Amino acid sequence: MRKAISAILAVIIITFLPAALGAQASERDGQLHKGDLSFELGVGFGAHGPGFGYGIAVLPGVDWILADWKLADVLPLAVGIAAKGCAEYIPATGLGLGADALASVHLGFIGRDAAEFLQNLDVYVALGAGVVFLGEAKVPFGMVIPAIYAGAAWYFEENLAVYLEGVYRNGLKAVGYGGAVIGFRLKSTPG
Repeated sequence: MRKAISAILAVIIITFLPAALGAQASERDGQLHKGDLSFELGVGFGAHGPGFGYGIAVLPGVDWILADWKLADVLPLAVGIAAKGCAEYIPATGLGLGADALASVHLGFIGRDAAEFLQNLDVYVALGAGVVFLGEAKVPFGMVIPAIYAGAAWYFEENLAVYLEGVYRNGLKAVGYGGAVIGFRLKSTPG
């Protein structure tokens, strides 16, 4: 129960900290802005721990940006809500499924004194909770608290990026997961 409360508090702090620090309206300095909707599809490789072995997974996701700011007139930050799924195959045990609800924070570099490569980069972290199903586990269904996704997306087109992220899903009385994902992100801008 303490882990669940800690995870919920962390999500609230990550989501509302920029406003508490006196954030200002952004001049579109990050890759993501209020109202943007991103769709992701990645392929991952990871493990559940002793006895389950390694597996490959397909991880779809969606991220909706609720607000963006420029902190201290320097740091472009965007916050949103996200959902990620996971369908995996583990040779030793079969099918695994999962879904997470997350709060996300994105940091962009457009307009900064940095190389062009960095200006196309979006560094992000998402924190939340979810559910897991692993058919061969002693407890096949369970909660995931916390679910953490962290990575970087590089936009090679205005609305298309390739991303690499690390995933950690702590199973609460269930089997957790850790791994890495590579995939593509498609951004839809309102208007």
